[in-house]
Amino acid sequence: MASSNNSISKYVTVKSTSSRENKEKTKEKTKEKEAKRGSDSVQPNKRTHSELANSSGDDIMLIMNELAEIKSELKATVKNRDLEKIVKEMVATLVKETRSEFNNQIAEMKKEHEKENLNLQKRIDWLEKKNLELTEANAERARAVRVLENQFEDLEEIALEASARSNYNEQYSRKNNIKIHGVQESQGEDTAEVVSNLLADVAKIRLDEDDVIALHRVPGKPRVPRPILVKLKNSNAKAKIMRKRSDVKNAGKGMRLSDDVTKRNSDLIQRLQDHDHIYQAWYFNGGVYAKTTPNGKRIKFDIHDNIDEKVNRRKSGPHE
Repeated sequence: MASSNNSISKYVTVKSTSSRENKEKTKEKTKEKEAKRGSDSVQPNKRTHSELANSSGDDIMLIMNELAEIKSELKATVKNRDLEKIVKEMVATLVKETRSEFNNQIAEMKKEHEKENLNLQKRIDWLEKKNLELTEANAERARAVRVLENQFEDLEEIALEASARSNYNEQYSRKNNIKIHGVQESQGEDTAEVVSNLLADVAKIRLDEDDVIALHRVPGKPRVPRPILVKLKNSNAKAKIMRKRSDVKNAGKGMRLSDDVTKRNSDLIQRLQDHDHIYQAWYFNGGVYAKTTPNGKRIKFDIHDNIDEKVNRRKSGPHE
């Protein structure tokens, strides 16, 4: 901008100087013409009216031409205030165009940004919809799982109850049975006669034939004589034999009498006997019992009981 102003100032200075020189030349020519007219006036008789008229017309034309030239030069001369106005107008135009272009760019960027935001919002809406669908699906699965868990718990409870009842029924069916352990086994033996002689000799008991429903050996532990299972008619016949349990055990022949306990009750008794906090465990009248101390209260156990929990809860509980 400073360079343009300097160039224009130089141009104006040159034009002004040229105009002054032209004016001075015009003045000199005018003086020469006036001197010539003076010399001509000395000899007035030598010029006619026609010549004077022509001379005046030439002078007027010359003056008019010079004025036209001066006017043209003045028009071509740029004044400082006009230059400032032009520069301001140019700057204003440039600023306006720049602002317009800048606004257009901003509008375009805003439009592009709004488009991106719209696409992003659509993506967010889609993700939120999918997330909602997944949440609902997960909630539905969770409900289904809870239903299955409840059903499983119910089935497990039913199964445990059924197992306990089955064990109870099985044990109840054996309530009049006894087992005789430690009786030597021989080839072709008459088991009924062996038992009858044993009870008569050791326990001093004589059974009527009607008291015994069935009598036979059952599978037992390896390398020991198989136990003899005796199914009696009623509990009175069983009680008569079981009252002699100590006599049979103390006879010194390695024999003993026991109740016919189910396998699940036998396993429970074994677990109780192996437990660190159980002093004694036994079977009595269809149930399994234990003590934590010699003088402690007895605790009744079921095949599905948690021994630790029940011992802690019932160690000082009421007598059963």
